[in-house]
Amino acid sequence: MRVQPTHHTLDLSHTPNLEKLRCEDNKLATLALTHTPNLKALDCSDNKPTTLDLSNYPKLYDLKRDNTVKISR
Repeated sequence: MRVQPTHHTLDLSHTPNLEKLRCEDNKLATLALTHTPNLKALDCSDNKPTTLDLSNYPKLYDLKRDNTVKISR
């Protein structure tokens, strides 16, 4: 799924069937992905979030992000 939001927040919470998300280069400050347990690939590079909590994504194997983004697992 490729998403081009119009605001600085992208909320895809409660989308349990979401497996791939490309939201790069959108100047997002907030990326909400709670309750997306099947997420396998995420490209959120060139955005503004400073942290990503990936503790509930056991299937995530492909992650593209800026090096300044801190990951918590």
